[in-house]
Amino acid sequence: MKKIVCVCLLVGLLGGCAKSGGVSSQAEPDISVETILDKVRAAYGEEYLPDMEIPPELLESEFGLSADLYTQAVGEMPMMSTFPDRVVIVRAAEGRADDVESALQSAREAKISSELQYPVNIPKTNATKVVRHGGYVAFFLVGAPLSDFNMTEEDVAEYMEEEVQKAVAAFDSFFE
Repeated sequence: MKKIVCVCLLVGLLGGCAKSGGVSSQAEPDISVETILDKVRAAYGEEYLPDMEIPPELLESEFGLSADLYTQAVGEMPMMSTFPDRVVIVRAAEGRADDVESALQSAREAKISSELQYPVNIPKTNATKVVRHGGYVAFFLVGAPLSDFNMTEEDVAEYMEEEVQKAVAAFDSFFE
């Protein structure tokens, strides 16, 4: 009986070892947030509106990103405050990606609720996306300005979704 129990325990242990050893986890790519930002900029070309760096103090006050949450962070916004555009790309500190994602989601919700003051920006702000791949998290409120002012509300909303999706696709391309 003791031998059977020992054999069962041994098989269980070996099975567990084989199982954990057999699972390959792909290592997260080592990409600078600047490299990702360059690809996002390129996705819009001349229609990329952010032209000013978001300093660390503003990353903290507007996005809730204190320096202990990340190892790398970059953000840009337009110098002209009439445009709501913001791009923030973060490489979270070890074990802090959930906190970064939560902070950026909160910033998204705050942006949406504060945009009621500027109704013209509502469709763009509503299209804002927070995306994440492992320890990389991004906030995208970005897109080419509207050029056809005769579009329906639904068409404008769809256009803004498509515009934000350009940034999401550029970000996602690093993790495929």
